[in-house]
Amino acid sequence: EQAGRDAWREGRSLILLGRLGSNAAVDELYINHYLCADARYPGEGGYELRTIHDPWGSGGAAIFLGGSDDAGVALAIERFAELLPEGGEIVLAHTVRAAGPAVPQPLTEASIAAIREQIAASNFRAVGERASSAALNYHRSGDANQAIIAKEALYRLGEIVETMDVVDDSRGSVYLPLVFDLVEESVEWSDADREQLSRNLYVFSTKLRELIADTEPTPIPHGNNWNVQTAWEATRYFSKYYGIDINGRAERNMDTYFGSNMTWKSREDCPGYGSMTVIDNLHYVLKKPDFAAYFDSGIARQMADYQMTVTDNRGSLAGFGDYSAINGNGHFVDPMSVLAWYYDDGRYIWMRDKMYEKPSGAEFLGQAFLIDGIEPVEPTDLLGVHVLPLEDWIYDNRDLALNTGVPSTDALLAQGEAPPHEDCFDKISYRDSFDPSSEYLLLGGQSHGYHSHPDGNAIISFTDQDRLWLFDSGYFVPDTVEHNTMMIVRDGLFQPVPRLPALEAMGDLPSAVMTRTTLRGYNGADWSRNIIWAKGKYTLVLDEVTAREPGDYGLQCVWRVIGEPEQSADRVLVRQTGARFALVSDGAPTWEQRGVTPESAARRSLLQSQNAELGAGETISFANAFCCPTGEADFPVDVVRVLDGVVLVSGPDGVAYAGVGPAHPQGLPQVEARLFHITDTRISLADATSAEIGDIEVRPEALADVEIDLAAGRAVIASEAPVVLEISEALARTMEVVSAAQLAVRDGRVALTLAPGRHELRFAADEGAAGADSFRGLYDVLARRKAEMLAQRAGGGEDAGEALFAHEPAREETRTFFADIETGEELPDLARQGAASVWTEAQAGASPRNAVDGNLETYSAVGSSAPHVTDLPKDIGVEWGQPVTVGQAWFYHHSAAYAPAEDGHDIQAWIGDEWVSLDDTVVKSDDGATWVHSFEPVETTRLRLFVTGFAQMRTAVREMKMFAAQA
Repeated sequence: EQAGRDAWREGRSLILLGRLGSNAAVDELYINHYLCADARYPGEGGYELRTIHDPWGSGGAAIFLGGSDDAGVALAIERFAELLPEGGEIVLAHTVRAAGPAVPQPLTEASIAAIREQIAASNFRAVGERASSAALNYHRSGDANQAIIAKEALYRLGEIVETMDVVDDSRGSVYLPLVFDLVEESVEWSDADREQLSRNLYVFSTKLRELIADTEPTPIPHGNNWNVQTAWEATRYFSKYYGIDINGRAERNMDTYFGSNMTWKSREDCPGYGSMTVIDNLHYVLKKPDFAAYFDSGIARQMADYQMTVTDNRGSLAGFGDYSAINGNGHFVDPMSVLAWYYDDGRYIWMRDKMYEKPSGAEFLGQAFLIDGIEPVEPTDLLGVHVLPLEDWIYDNRDLALNTGVPSTDALLAQGEAPPHEDCFDKISYRDSFDPSSEYLLLGGQSHGYHSHPDGNAIISFTDQDRLWLFDSGYFVPDTVEHNTMMIVRDGLFQPVPRLPALEAMGDLPSAVMTRTTLRGYNGADWSRNIIWAKGKYTLVLDEVTAREPGDYGLQCVWRVIGEPEQSADRVLVRQTGARFALVSDGAPTWEQRGVTPESAARRSLLQSQNAELGAGETISFANAFCCPTGEADFPVDVVRVLDGVVLVSGPDGVAYAGVGPAHPQGLPQVEARLFHITDTRISLADATSAEIGDIEVRPEALADVEIDLAAGRAVIASEAPVVLEISEALARTMEVVSAAQLAVRDGRVALTLAPGRHELRFAADEGAAGADSFRGLYDVLARRKAEMLAQRAGGGEDAGEALFAHEPAREETRTFFADIETGEELPDLARQGAASVWTEAQAGASPRNAVDGNLETYSAVGSSAPHVTDLPKDIGVEWGQPVTVGQAWFYHHSAAYAPAEDGHDIQAWIGDEWVSLDDTVVKSDDGATWVHSFEPVETTRLRLFVTGFAQMRTAVREMKMFAAQA
């Protein structure tokens, strides 16, 4: 407390000892990068000795003597004593001395020479990155050569910035103002250097995009934005040391921007970019400082719960949105260390240590926020079924937050039915432990979030046996078919997946987890996905599509797998090294294998298809079970259909009766519950209105989740209303009720009235119950029928079941085509007759084929993380093997923001051996996304859109079409 901000004033010097966690003053200086010592840096036995100059803009200085352990601190004290003169006033110049395993090594003469050559030849981003890294390495090592390199790179950067009107992509220089503060007192810089480079930094800051125009509050938060980080650090620096509010708006802009971001869920429905947004927010709240808004409010804890929920049992993030990694943690690892430090909470240490990647401190310029003394605590509150709620800002601003960027598609989405907010969810995870060898499943709760992926009701990820089997991961592939979802075509037409599914039922019981989630109004139907997870045995997925509107329905249930699939009529076995994944259907659908995007030999898409003419209220269902076999049998599980939504599952413990209720099939128990999983010894019910097994009867006043296990002598009953449990007197004498209950006895029966809540009861186990398998006989009959039907299908025959599964009625089709504007004759799309291509280096890796695949959900663009993403010029076009005549080109840009600048584009044709600009007129769609270029017909073998300027920061083309005449 004696060394807090208020203690720093002109003429006062302080001496501070320790490392992160030693005291509040050291912690605050660490947060702001003025010192570095923590449990990692400088490392065991290492020391850090440095002067700290006026960190808060109020005057004052300090000596810091630190280390990762007490021995290191003692060594820092010794080294400091060696610097002190004998007698008289003690004056210590700017000093940075550090030694230890984590301290950067000094530059060699050869590397210095190579770096100087690179600086002279590099562009804005590379030079900015070199200046920033050199400044930071000087701060963390004391290597004088790093300070010299930083100075030289900053002079070169100033020359480059002088030629720029705006700095609209600050990558490479994201934290430049911050590290400038850490290096500017170096004795390798003269006063003249400091003055000139400070002026250069100010010019750089005034040109930052986020500080040129006013920032207004937004109803939805922002996504990741490295530019705003640079603006925030520039705002802090010039306000603190010069009292300057850059461009008269910097401080208001930053507070407004981050004020909109005070939410646990980033705008980015994607764990990679979403975690980058968390980094942005932490840099702001830690340095503002504004702990109340983010930490004390609980937002940071909600963010961490989200991160832990979408991290699978292997320690890797599930791959939804534009996230292509199969193994990785995005940028969540270091924030977990920040939360552990702030809350002193071992849950975050435990999960951080489990993560696939380990904390590096890279997100906070080397500050890893590692401290000793926090014991890891397993976050068991996240086991079972865990539901992440849908944030208010998403639900309240659906038209803004959940859209595809295609106006016609978004108009359909806006007309869709939204469930009540309380029924919505962001994600649902299913797991019984964090062991990599046990099951983990993640279900998506929203479609068309930022990145436009249709993840609502889709299985995003399934892992087991320390492997990922069902995957969503993909970058720039928002196509519906690239997700573990249901595709519904009605009368030949497809519509987008609705935005928000509703969670209609959920039961979290000791041996089973059950959920029912429904997308309403999906192309004239409701699609319910019923997941019944028999823990440790198999997962049963029952998909029901019920028509609201009559029509000819074609359905495809998509499963995206990793590994080598071996497919037969009703099942697929997928192998990865040393492990297997078995997926079995009830035999109703036909199967097709396809590749995925991007292409990969080890990843396949399995499409199950059914077609039928449905009247309103009629249903088509899919029944699939999957597991990872650990015994000799490749398929320890089989599924046969009893009726739509009701199946028998043959598994390791016999045959189970499972499905969607209420269910009243002949010859089987009558079920009064929304979802159920029943064996001879156990009933597991979700949203039950009554239940009975053996000598036990359950009568809830409202819906209840019930599990009664006769063999284990255990019952769990959960309800928001009282529940009456009736049993025999004999059984009652053995019962333990782990909660208060009212008791009544009549006619040899005991009635227990359980209060609202969750109750666990123990009673005498039925030792003879385990040997029964009463559903086996019916299963055998239905399994034979299934085999006969599959044999007939393979031989081209058909029975009643086959006819149901593959009905092909006559249909009326509507076709859209482009016609010559003068003659009305159909014009072929020349773009589909050639090869989509790019010719400039700045467009390398843009996947141009995505712009001619006929799918407006895909697009061609350089990845946002590519080093050349903002380099110019860029281009995209078509090349033909023989000359063609072209008179018009249509470019469907991702949105107006991803189009070229008004004065930054050109239509060019290849004439002879060079590109020639064409005199074109441009007509744009109302939303500014589609540009139609018309010109005098030209014969050519190549035609391209040549881009020399962006409307905002880059380009992305969904589709392009080319015609011989105006269409």
